[in-house]
Amino acid sequence: MITDDQIKLMIGSLLHDIGKVVYRSGDGRNHSQSGYEYLKNEAHISDDEILNCVRYHHGMYLKNASLAEDDKAYVVYYADNVAAFSDRREAEAGEGGFDKAMPLESVFNILNGNHGQSHYAMQVLNPKNEINYPTEDEISMDEHFYQSVIQNITDNLKGITLDEEYINSLLAVLEANLTYIPSSTSKKKLADISLYDHMKMTAAVASCVMQFLTAKGEKNYKQSLFMQRNLMTRKCFYCIPWIFPVFRVLSIR
Repeated sequence: MITDDQIKLMIGSLLHDIGKVVYRSGDGRNHSQSGYEYLKNEAHISDDEILNCVRYHHGMYLKNASLAEDDKAYVVYYADNVAAFSDRREAEAGEGGFDKAMPLESVFNILNGNHGQSHYAMQVLNPKNEINYPTEDEISMDEHFYQSVIQNITDNLKGITLDEEYINSLLAVLEANLTYIPSSTSKKKLADISLYDHMKMTAAVASCVMQFLTAKGEKNYKQSLFMQRNLMTRKCFYCIPWIFPVFRVLSIR
């Protein structure tokens, strides 16, 4: 049976990067802070364990936070790193920095040695719309689109309940709104991973990590996941091969 702690972790990890949408809609702050304040003030989420997962999922903020050793933010921090390093591939060209107007690129651009330039139009999933096939037409994501996405998500978050059914509803809402939004808009990296896929992957990894540590009787998440980061040697995951080079990177950070 799924526990309240697991439910809170999954909700916090699914929403950990919601601040990216807020930031791209015109908010100038870092996405960790903007996401935290959005959930607290607009979506009216008051659970500190969930909010901490959003506010402190980056190391630079987590290291200065006064959190309990078993705070779920440490689990989301670790899971976010695993999920992010799996898709952070350098682009062949391009300057540094970020471009908020960058559209989601097609994964087929580089398949089998291709050098395609296709990307997706600004859309949310809607069964009444035609299929959003990738195109080479010029696409520029704008603040108005991101504002509409945030509005779509807000009403669904206001009725948050800590149960398994809500997680399924939240997944459906995020899939509908974030499927055609890039996870990263870095000019140095490929932008063919959607924000929905990244957030879902983070939640999956976080859930595995928490269950592993619980089974081992370990409650000091800070030590295991932030100070030592030594899960690479402990057979935490039964997973596809890409996770092993990811752990090697994490172990030397």
